[in-house]
This record gives sequence, C-alpha cells and structure tokens, in this order.
Amino acid sequence: MEITRHSSILCLDMNSQGENDMKITRKSSIIITTFIIAILLITNSCSYRNGTSSDTPDNSPDLKTFTPKEIDSVLYNPFMGWVPWAHTATNYAEQPYKLVYASVTWKELEPKYKGTFDFASVEKKNNFDYWKSKGVKIILQFNMDYPDNVEHEDIPRWLFEEIGGEKGGTRYDYNNEHTKMGFSPDYKNPKLIQNHERLIKELAKRYDNDPRIFMILIGSCGHWGEWHTTYISPDGNPAGIFPPIKYSDQYAQHYADYFDKKFLAMRYPSQVGKDNKFGLFNNCFGSYDQTQRWFLDWIYKGHTDSYNPGYTHPDMPDFWLNAPSGGEFGYYPGLQFLEDSAMDETLRQAKETHVSWLGTCCPVHVEVGDKLQPNIDKMMKTMGYRFVIQSVTHANTVKAGSTLDINMDWYNKGVAPFYFKWPIEISLADSSGKIVATSVTDDDITTILPGGPTSFTPSIQVPSSLPTGQYKLCVSILDPDPDPDSKTEKMRPGVQLAIEGKRSDGRYAVSTVNVTNSSVTSAITPIFFFTPSNNRNTPTAIATPANKVTPTLRVTPTITTTSTIGATPTITATPTITATPTGTLTTNRTSTPGAAAYIPASQPTLLVAVTNTPSVMLNTPIAISFEPTKTDESINNFPSSDILNKVISFTLNSNLFQVDNKKYKMDTTPTIYHNRMFVPIRYLSEATGANVKWIKAQKSVVVKSGDKELKLWIAKNTATLNGKTIKIDKNDPSVYPIIVNPGRTMLPLRFITENLGYNVEWLSRTKTAKLTAKK
Repeated sequence: MEITRHSSILCLDMNSQGENDMKITRKSSIIITTFIIAILLITNSCSYRNGTSSDTPDNSPDLKTFTPKEIDSVLYNPFMGWVPWAHTATNYAEQPYKLVYASVTWKELEPKYKGTFDFASVEKKNNFDYWKSKGVKIILQFNMDYPDNVEHEDIPRWLFEEIGGEKGGTRYDYNNEHTKMGFSPDYKNPKLIQNHERLIKELAKRYDNDPRIFMILIGSCGHWGEWHTTYISPDGNPAGIFPPIKYSDQYAQHYADYFDKKFLAMRYPSQVGKDNKFGLFNNCFGSYDQTQRWFLDWIYKGHTDSYNPGYTHPDMPDFWLNAPSGGEFGYYPGLQFLEDSAMDETLRQAKETHVSWLGTCCPVHVEVGDKLQPNIDKMMKTMGYRFVIQSVTHANTVKAGSTLDINMDWYNKGVAPFYFKWPIEISLADSSGKIVATSVTDDDITTILPGGPTSFTPSIQVPSSLPTGQYKLCVSILDPDPDPDSKTEKMRPGVQLAIEGKRSDGRYAVSTVNVTNSSVTSAITPIFFFTPSNNRNTPTAIATPANKVTPTLRVTPTITTTSTIGATPTITATPTITATPTGTLTTNRTSTPGAAAYIPASQPTLLVAVTNTPSVMLNTPIAISFEPTKTDESINNFPSSDILNKVISFTLNSNLFQVDNKKYKMDTTPTIYHNRMFVPIRYLSEATGANVKWIKAQKSVVVKSGDKELKLWIAKNTATLNGKTIKIDKNDPSVYPIIVNPGRTMLPLRFITENLGYNVEWLSRTKTAKLTAKK
C-alpha cells in the first residue's frame, strides 16, 4: 500500500448488518487510523529534513522540491543587533555589531557662527569613514539638551544669546545630583523653531542620501532627545519645560519635510508620527513596568500626558511595518535583563515591540564567551529579521537555452521585517563552483514578515552554451551598496540566511538542476594522450585514449606547439571539431590522466581535451595536427629517487611550485575554497612521487603512496584511506574535491598530504604551504 501526502481520508468497508458483523471493529478502526496518521506525519517530516529533496505532488513528474536545512547559528546581519557608541566603540565593544550610534549636539554642528556648519569635525569624532570601511551603518540623532555632570548648554552660544540667554530656557541640576545637569531651551520660542527648521534642512541635505547613515532618531526635544523634561520641576511653568504638541509637532515635522529617504523614529506614538509613518524607539526596554506602561500600552491604546491636558495621542500598533523599532535597556548596565530569570520577559518584549536593534545601553561590551553569552545569543536570534528558505521547487531537468521557473517559500523567524528592497539574485554554479548564470529578481524582500510563508516565483534563463551536466541553484540577497574593498564596485551578497549551503562568496546553494544540451558536451570531456614522434617528418601519430574508450582519432604534424608548460598551443582542426590543449606535458608511459610520472625530455606528450560539435560524433575520424618541439628539460623533469626527502612548496594563486627551491610550472594555481587550500592533484602527485588514477565512471581519484591508498570523489565530503571511510573536513561538510579549468581535479592539500605521511606548515606572510615528509 502506497501512502502519499494527499492520503488524508481513511475509507473502511463495513458491513451494514450491524455492529457485530463489522469486518473491522471500532477498536481496529482507531488503531488503523492512528497508524495511517503516524505514517503520514513521518512521511511529511522526512521530506523536510536535512536539506533533502522530493518529488512534488504535481501533475508534472519532473518537478522536484528541495528543503534546505535550517541552522541555529547567530547571524550578524545588517541593520539589526547591538548598537555601541560610534565615537568609542573600538575601545570597548566586544560582541559583534553592524550598527553604531552617533549623538550630535547643535553646539557641535553649528559651533561658532550662524550658517557655518562643521560636519567634518562631527564625522571625524564619530569615525564615519572608518565605519564605512567596516560595513557598519550609523544611527544618527540630533540633540539640543544632553544632561551631563557639568553645567553646560548643548546649543551654540550664538543661539543661546539669540533666544534670550538665561531667560530663553531653564538651567537644571536634578535633585542636586550633579550628574544630570544642563540647559533646556524654551521650545516655544519662534526663533528656536525657525533656526531648528533651517538646521534640519541642512542636516538632510548632508545625510539624506548618505549610505553611511541607516536611520535618523528624532531627538531635538527634551533630555537626551527622549521627548520629556523629567529633571525640571513643573512648578511655576518654567520656560524649558517640554512644550504642548502644537510646538513639539513642529520639530518632528521638520524631519518629515526634509528627510525623504531615511527612516525616521521618535520616542512615543504621536499624530505626526502616525501621519508620516515614523518608527519608534523604547529607551526603557527590559523593564516590565516601564515598557508595558510607557511603550506597549501607548502603542496599542494611545496615551495622555501632563504636557497636553485633555489630549490623547493616537495608537500606532503597526508602526514597525513602516520603519524600524529600536531602543535600549532601561537601566544601566542592562545585563540584569539577560539573566535567566529575566529572559522570558525580555524575549516577550522583543517580540511584542518588534525590535530590530538595542543600544547604547546593551551587552555589546560583554566579553564573548561570558556566562551570559547563551542569552545574548538568544536575543540576537530573536531581534530583527532571520530569513529561512523553507522550500525550493523547480523542474529537475531543463534544456540549455530555456527558462527555469522556480517557486520558493521564505520564512522570517525573527520579529521584524528587512526594511530595504534589496534584490534577490538567482544563479547557477557548475561542478567547479563557478557561477555560470545569474538573474536578479524583482521580488520584494520587505514583504517577508514574521510568520509566513512568503512565496516568490523567480526564474532564470539557462544559457544556451551550458554543457550537459548537473548545476547548483544558488540564492543570495544582494547589497546594492558597492563593496568598499572592491575595485569593480559590483553588488555582492549582503545578508546571511539561517540555512546550510553557504558558499565562500556569500551565496547559498539550495538545490540542483540537470541541464541537457544536445549541441554542447560537458566541459569535462574525454582526454587523450597524443604522442608524436620526435621525427618532424613523420606523417601521422596515433592518439591513445586515456579513459579506456576507443574512438578513432588521428593527428598529423603540421603546427608547432610551445615547449613551456602552462602555455596554450594552437591546434588546427576541421570546422566541425574543437581541440583544446590544456598546456600540460605528461609521459607516454601511462594512459591515466594526471598520473605521476617523470617526464623524459626526449618523450614529450601533449594532453588534449576534445569537445565535439552537434555534427560530429566522438568516434568520427578527426584530423588534428601539431608539430612538437624540443621540451625544456628544466620544466617538470624530476629525479626519480629520494623524493621523500624533498621540501615541497605550493603558493596560493601562483602557477609555480617548488621542490628543493627549484621552481616548476603549473597550468592552474592553488586556490582557497571554503577556507581550505586546494591544489591540482596532478602536480601534487608529481612533486610527492604518488601515483594517481582517475576513475571516470565514479568521478573519483585514487592516490597511492607507499602502503597507503587514498580514494576521493568529486563533490563528496568523505574519502577512504586503505578502505576505511574518513571525513575530509570534520568541521566543514562542504569541503570536497572540485574540478577547475582546464579540467584539473583540485584536492584539499592538508588532508591529502597529512594522510599520505607529510607535515604541512602554513607560511602566512607568503601564503605558502610547505610540505616535508614525516620522519
């Protein structure tokens, strides 16, 4: 009996003559029903586990659904998380962060003369360019009253005098603590309001289009820009007390009038905030009493205050859909809200306030690994957005030159949206990991709200030039702000996803698709050894197949090759065939591609990859011709003894390797893949004296050295050592052998050499791996 995911009804054939005549009793029915439901649940569960794939219950049998495996790691993504001070973060921040907070006073912005702004000093103090180089964005707030432990004003002296000096506000020293001292200007003063509008206009001109700035907090009014004057007694209605809404709304509206592109947020719900779709920030996060009474209740119910008797501010329950929600822990140092006993309430507040970031009172200063780290991580995995691709469905096989249609279900496991319309990129990667096709979709990731799912239906054009083979479908969210370290200034993946499959370039491999192409064969083509005679007048030479197939293939000497390894000799061919030399010399002693051999200078052999076109079958006689020249004896002409006493060196991105300080050339270079150094097995075997055999049918490589035999498979993360299965990399399952141009098999250096009896020393200064035999 076959049970599908659609088998949701159990039918029992019962005899109608009565309960005693039933073929299946009620008890049996319950047991069978329970069994069927359990099977259905297990079947459904298995199809969504461990990044598996399954045929979809669709009319098209070729459709396949892939389910990337979700991960539980902490992701440090843009526009969310902990927020230290911009001017001092480098001195104290320990936890990773992607945002910083810059609080700027009027005295700093327009210090000496009206109309003369000192943006350069403000940006230098707050390290604007440094944060740009690190990819860290800035939350900017402007203040007129920032309490401190000395008597001062935060407005410039010329403005202080213009609004009436001491009569133009209220000087305060809260309860004589000498820690909350400052000057609160008269917010009702028309000259202050006019100057404020002028300043905000200049601030917007400077920063509205500045990619360094994430968002603007509307400070301006009240202590610390928090829209209250708690430290001033209302007795006698002093000039500096917080003003009624007919004045305070003007200050907020100035931001809305001049900032068109930046997100804006203020302390509490208001009509001006609701009309202009402001975000909100809660500066008493963690405290149940204050957050519930002064933030959540206000959001959902509206509120009244003593500054506006008889007036009710509106609610703003959906503010977080339009602009970010932020805040800071209510009492310094804030760590009390991350204790185990407080975490339920802290996580509840994060979810109900839809918070994206918290700072500057936050645990960013706590050393990584502290006893509070598990709870710090819980908050990081809760705040902001956390994207998971639940499923990817598309055709299992597609023809080159056609369009691959895709259906993806995305989930947001965080509490807030992503607020920018960054594009999604779909790409195809070949067996070597090279991206061979890309498509930027018009899907809007800001619609991926907490809960889900959100379905997207992108597509990608499969290039007509792609050879037949299996390709990985990759997904990424692109950061449109160019990489500051990139000379090409191209968009690059900018958001981490909570799934497995991350590549070194930031893309995520989420599925595979088979491409068929009747006009182009695979890039990894049959390889033959052409062994010409040393006599240049020899009319023909026979090509010996290296992979045990027997096509008819002959060569005639007419064109001269180069003698330098790594070069690409020109080879003529008939119009219906392409012959691509790899530029690598080997020996006629073996018919196995890449096998170790010492090359006698008198017997050069050129390794050639042949790709047929639609009009020529592989076993068709093909005329390819070249004329060999004398081989350079200094190139890859190793001695046949004492190889285990040699010192061998491979350098990253260099086509030269060394044996006892003597240099030899390669036709490809060692590369870094998944943070591991990969080298071409052909040259590694030549240098170490190992014997290498390529088994095409299995896409495997067998490396023999002494009494050790190591077998690896392309795209497989396990190997066998003398028949015993071992992991290639215990810490990263995505490390496995790959193939790169020009058809070279690349293997992880340390894994190969250490399992064959070599020590590997990494020289970081020169990016060189030094190999010596274990004694």
